[in-house]
Amino acid sequence: MGSSSKYVNYPSFSTKILALCLALFSAIALGQLGFALIFAWLYGVNPAVQGELLPHRIRVSAFSIAYSLCLALFGGTTPLVAAYLVERTADDFSPVWYLIALSLVSLVAVLLLPETKGRDFRV
Repeated sequence: MGSSSKYVNYPSFSTKILALCLALFSAIALGQLGFALIFAWLYGVNPAVQGELLPHRIRVSAFSIAYSLCLALFGGTTPLVAAYLVERTADDFSPVWYLIALSLVSLVAVLLLPETKGRDFRV
């Protein structure tokens, strides 16, 4: 009377789920590793650049103020600007152009940084 075909073979099913979870975990871990490498590549030079730009007497205060102002101005208004751009242009990708424009401003700022080779940082 009872056919076992309508029941799931539990060991086989759980093995397939386990294999799927492990493959998914591997993909997630690989993606996180990629993001970590990009993050380290971008922000690894930040302390060296900050240490070379300003004299040690004002270094912490100047970078604290600059960081806080930029974070408040751009980080705080980004959701509002993104919503405005999407509503105004009816293009879901318009915030991408905003980020690209800000990235270009950052690139120009980095390219205009002064060369500090041979400069005495003890003063």
